[in-house]
Amino acid sequence: MTRQGEKIKSDDGRGGMEVAGESPRSILSSSLLDPTNDFNSRYRAARAYMDELAKPIGSLGRLEDHASRLCALLRSATPSVDDVVCLIFAADHGIAGNAVDGGGMDCSSYPRSVTRKVLMGLERGMAGASVLARANGVHLRVVDVGLASSSPSEEWGEGEEDGEEEDVDMPTTIPRLWSGDSVVRHPSDGTLGVSGGTRNFCAADAMTNDDVDRCLSIGRTETSKFINDARADMVIFGEVGIGNTTTSGALIAALCGISDARSLCGTGSAPYSDGIDDDVDDDDVRAMIISKKASIIDLAMRRHPSLVGDPRGALRAVGGAEIASIVGGMLECSSRDVPVLVDGYIVTTSAMIASMIDPLVTRLLIFATKSTEVGQRVALDEIRRIASANDVPPPVMPALDMRLRMGEATGALLAVPLIRSACAIVTELATLNEVLSLK
Repeated sequence: MTRQGEKIKSDDGRGGMEVAGESPRSILSSSLLDPTNDFNSRYRAARAYMDELAKPIGSLGRLEDHASRLCALLRSATPSVDDVVCLIFAADHGIAGNAVDGGGMDCSSYPRSVTRKVLMGLERGMAGASVLARANGVHLRVVDVGLASSSPSEEWGEGEEDGEEEDVDMPTTIPRLWSGDSVVRHPSDGTLGVSGGTRNFCAADAMTNDDVDRCLSIGRTETSKFINDARADMVIFGEVGIGNTTTSGALIAALCGISDARSLCGTGSAPYSDGIDDDVDDDDVRAMIISKKASIIDLAMRRHPSLVGDPRGALRAVGGAEIASIVGGMLECSSRDVPVLVDGYIVTTSAMIASMIDPLVTRLLIFATKSTEVGQRVALDEIRRIASANDVPPPVMPALDMRLRMGEATGALLAVPLIRSACAIVTELATLNEVLSLK
């Protein structure tokens, strides 16, 4: 720790030198730069500094946690997240296959083939994540880790499928790192996480142990590469995979020992939630969708009992390739102290699994959006429990509640301006003493 009166390099963005201990900002800077201080010490120092600012204590609510977490992770009293990357993993799920001739459970309102169509939209810059990444200055990359309808030899950027060329007006600016880069790609080593997608977990294990290890490794490798390529300050993870809300429900039920599957189920991407501003308000249809999901999860739990507290086993039994890849990516972020802005239900489920593997992952997490899927709250509570049990400041509840159910990291992309605002608050807001001394 810097001694009282010793000169240190200023971290307040104003240049020059200042005396440690002379101002709240210099005290914060000294604490953040001290290599002997752990995350908790740095976080507490940042929270103490927030209380010195010209505002009622705690008046900026959850934004104060976000600002403090960023200071502690980035080790700076002037944190910034100018370079944010969004890494989306995509894969197909066996339970989403056709029950008649595809060996699946028809768990989704949409056919499994929609997964590939979404990726085509992402490559052409016209999907939801493409639009919101551009709007918020976020670099976008999508990795196919197991689509049923593609193979490593296919090229996403050719603009055609089944021999028919598509005539689509491309946006003038696509969020890529270099001109000509393909947004959608296969893993860097050329091998898919799970070739052809996962199996129907009501009939067999969704993946093998090797599949799980490969997806975790791909997640770590692709995350590391993207962070290095973009010199990223923050990572957003997203997912594309028809059926993955059912998969997430099965993972939470398996890992947390939830016996009532209905308590985890919503309507997924179907246009039904709770009757407020819905596309369709039909309680019977809503009940039918939830009942079907719950019955699939119940069947899966009978097929795969005794997975409580076994994250790798649960991924093998009822997981998804994209979910396992996100878990690997979060583990990589933990090794590098890179903050993670967490999207909705599926990514929250991934965060829960990553936290079970490495409890220190909890220190990275800033939750962007409350999902319409009720199971997200179960996962959030488990993450907060893991953090508290390991003496990590528990992450606060999601910042936004906009009834989103689109996936593709859209909720987290929408929250990027909030996180940049948190950085501005800690960097630019005057302390109370500075305001009181004005003449």
